[in-house]
Amino acid sequence: MIGCVEFTQVCLQSLIDNKWPVAGLITKKKSIQNSDFIDLSVFSRKNNIPIHITENGNDINTEKWLRTKNPDYLLCLGWSHILSKTIIEIPCVCTIGYHPSYLPKNRGRHPLIWALILGLDKTGSTFFRMNEECDSGDIIHQKAIDILCEDNARSLYNRIGKIASQQLLEIMHLIQNKQIIYKEQNPEEVNYWRKRSTDDGLIDWRMSSQAIYNLVRALSEPYPYAHFTYKGKSLKILSCKIHKNNNPNIIPGTVLEIMSGSIIVKTFDSSVECQMIGAELNLLRGATFL
Repeated sequence: MIGCVEFTQVCLQSLIDNKWPVAGLITKKKSIQNSDFIDLSVFSRKNNIPIHITENGNDINTEKWLRTKNPDYLLCLGWSHILSKTIIEIPCVCTIGYHPSYLPKNRGRHPLIWALILGLDKTGSTFFRMNEECDSGDIIHQKAIDILCEDNARSLYNRIGKIASQQLLEIMHLIQNKQIIYKEQNPEEVNYWRKRSTDDGLIDWRMSSQAIYNLVRALSEPYPYAHFTYKGKSLKILSCKIHKNNNPNIIPGTVLEIMSGSIIVKTFDSSVECQMIGAELNLLRGATFL
C-alpha cells in the first residue's frame, strides 16, 4: 500500500482487522501539502508492516523496495503525487487507486472540499485500476454517498473513510474469488477539479449566506479553515450557521453582534454567525465593518 493520510490508516486498519495480508507500506515521514497527513511509522511497527519512506513514490529506491515485495496488487490510498508508469506496472496484476467522487465525474484535486463548496447533495467513493492519467482508469468498485446539509469536512471525511474501508474488504473478496470486473469510464461525463489555493478560502461578505456556509464547512478540520481579512490580518472561521436578517439597508460585512465565541456578520442576503478562535475574535472588538 502507498499513502500518508488519515484515510490510509483507516483502510489499513480495516485490512488488518479482517486478516488480509499487507506486504508493506510506502509512506512519508512528513508532508506540508496534506492537511490530513499522519505519520504511519508507529502504526506500521505496531502491526509488523514493513515500511519504506519516500518523498513522491517514484524514486529508484522506492522502485527497488517495491520489487522486492513482488506484490500482486498495489493499493494507492491517500497519495497526492502522480505515480510513474514504472511504479504502476510493478504489481503482477494491477495498481488500484482511489478517488472520493463518483467517477468519471469530478476527477482531480480536493474532491471532498469542492463538493462541499459547490453545495452538492451527492458524491461518491470509487476504486479504480490506475494508469498514467489522473483518475481515468477502469472502475473496480464504487458507491454513491449522500452529502447532508449539516455535513462538514470532518463528518464527510469520516463517513467516506468508513464506506471506503468496507468497499476495500468487498474488493479483497472479489480478488480472492477471481470475480473482479473492470468498467470503463464514460469520457462524456468527465470533468476536472483544480487544486485549491489559499485565495479559494477567502470569504467575501457580499457572498450569499449559503455560499459562505458551504465554504466554511468545506474547509473545516482537518483542512486549514476559511478565513477573512481585517486590518491586514487573516482570521479563521471554525464553523458557521445562517441567521435570518434580510434588512436591505445594511451593508454586507457589517458586524451585527460580537458574542463570547462568535460574531454575527451581515451577508448579501441575510447574516451568518461565525465561531472563531478566541484570540482572533478579540481583534474584532469595537469593529464596525470588516
